[in-house]
Amino acid sequence: MKYKEAEDIVDKKPILAAHSPKISIIIPLYNQQNYVQDAVQSVLNQSLQDIEVLVIDDGSTDHSAAVVRDFFAQDARVRLLSQENMGVSSARNRGIRQAVGEYIGFLDPDDLYPHRQVLAKLYQAALENQAIVCGGSHSELLVNGRINTDFTDKPELFGNSFSEAGFIRFADYQFDYGFQRFIYQREFLIENELWFEPFRRYQDPVWLCQVLAAAESFYAIPDITYSYRLGSAITSPWPLEKVTDFANAMIAELRFAESHTFAKLYNLISLHLLAHITNMLVPTISQQAPEATEQILRIFAELKPAMISAEKKQLIDFFWGLLNQFRNSSEQKNTAIERAELSIRELTHRLDTEKALTVELRESFNYRLGKALLKPVSFFVDKYNFHKNK
Repeated sequence: MKYKEAEDIVDKKPILAAHSPKISIIIPLYNQQNYVQDAVQSVLNQSLQDIEVLVIDDGSTDHSAAVVRDFFAQDARVRLLSQENMGVSSARNRGIRQAVGEYIGFLDPDDLYPHRQVLAKLYQAALENQAIVCGGSHSELLVNGRINTDFTDKPELFGNSFSEAGFIRFADYQFDYGFQRFIYQREFLIENELWFEPFRRYQDPVWLCQVLAAAESFYAIPDITYSYRLGSAITSPWPLEKVTDFANAMIAELRFAESHTFAKLYNLISLHLLAHITNMLVPTISQQAPEATEQILRIFAELKPAMISAEKKQLIDFFWGLLNQFRNSSEQKNTAIERAELSIRELTHRLDTEKALTVELRESFNYRLGKALLKPVSFFVDKYNFHKNK
C-alpha cells in the first residue's frame, strides 16, 4: 500500500531510538473538526505523560488537520501524518507502522478518554501481569453530556463491562465490540501481522477477534477506559460501496467464528446483523434496492443454521423473508419502470422520426411546387367566400 511521500507528512520531529514511549495512541482523522480537539486533549491530559499521539489525517476536507497542527506546534508528543483518503483501516495500519511505543492504543477523533488515569491504569495492569492485551470497560457519552455505563438492556453488548480484574480467555469471552478500550503490545501486532482489513464499514470487530484469539487471553480491569460519543456520526444512507464492505467484513467475521468453533461469537454476529438492519441499513436498502438488498442477503446466505440457536434462527428467518420480499417487489417495480422507460423511448423515437420526415417533406421540390400552385386557388376561394358572406 502506497502512502504520500515524506514531503506530504507534517510530522518532521526526530524519533529518538534510545527511548520509546510507554504507549502510542493512534487517532485516524477524517472531517471531525468539531470534536478532534477534545479527543487529543483527553490524551494529553493523561497522568501517564510518557506517551506519543499519532494523528493520521486521512484526507480531511475541513479544518480538522489545522486543529491538530496547533497541538503539534505546542506539544512534542503529538505527530501529525497526512495521506490521501484511503479509509480508517489504512490510517490505523499506518499508525501501527509509525508508532514506537511499547503498547498501542486507539482513539477515534470524536470520542474521549473519560478520566486522566485511563492510560496509567491500563499500562500498569499490563506491565504487572505481562499481558499482551489489556482492556477496561466501555461507556457511552450521551448527547446531554451524561455518561452511560449500563448495558444490561442490550444483550448484544454483554461484553462491554468487566466486574473484576483478571485474565480472560477469548474462548470464554467471545465478544467483538469496543476494541478502543484495550491497549496492545506493538511488537505482537507487527510480528503476527495483525492489520486492519481494508473494509470501510465494520472493520473493528473482525480485527479485535483476530487479535484476542491470537493472544488467547487478555487482562481485564473493571475501570471505564473509553467513552464513545453518541450522535456525532453521520447517519445518512450508505453508498453501495460501503454496504458491500459491511457485507464482506461481516462474512469474514462469521467465517472466522466458524473456523474456531466460537458458537457464542457466531450468534452474537447474527444479533449485530439484525441490529444493523433495524437501526442503520433500512434507509440505505430502501434507497439503493435491489443492489443493497443483495449485499445484505449475501450475509444471510453465509449463516450456518447449525451454528445458530433456535431463538435467533427464527428472527433471522423472519428478516430474511422480509428482505427477499423487498427485493422481489423492488425488482418488479424496477421492471415496470424499465418497461415504461422503454415505451417512452420508443414513442420519442417515433416522434423524432415523424418530425424528421415532415421536415424532409417540407424541404422537397414537390412540396414547394404544390404549395406555390395552391396559392392562387386559395386566393380565389377566400375571395369567393368573402362575397358570399357579404
